[in-house]
Amino acid sequence: MGLFCCHGAILAAGRLHAFHPWSNIRLMERFGNLGKRILAGLGLLLLFLMVMDFNNRMADLTRLRAQREVEQAELDRLQGTQSVLLTAIAYATSEPAVEEWAREQGHYVRPGDFPIVPLAAAGFTPEPDIANTPAQETTSNWQAWLDWFFYSGP
Repeated sequence: MGLFCCHGAILAAGRLHAFHPWSNIRLMERFGNLGKRILAGLGLLLLFLMVMDFNNRMADLTRLRAQREVEQAELDRLQGTQSVLLTAIAYATSEPAVEEWAREQGHYVRPGDFPIVPLAAAGFTPEPDIANTPAQETTSNWQAWLDWFFYSGP
């Protein structure tokens, strides 16, 4: 009496009968070694892919760190600008700044002040400043076209 295995083969005294697909021991060893080789190859492939992924991640990390340093420098510059602008806004909205603007640029006076307005002397006529404008050169049509096509700048 024999025992049945998963493929329906009868095991008799530890030996497989001939109708079992893996009845040849050498065939089983050959597939066993092939399986080990396939698993080792897949393991090496997986290891190679993991190393490549790690390399890509390290390259991304290096690039992102450099970008972070550039962005941090820009952020520091902008924060400095913000603090300067906040200081200027605080001064511009203060009472002394408003009074300074009113007296110097707005030409306002306080009650009780006597404004002094300088007047020109009698009979004085200011001379206008005449800017020297260079006369425009007249060019012929063919020179104008050459300038259009081959003008090299001032």
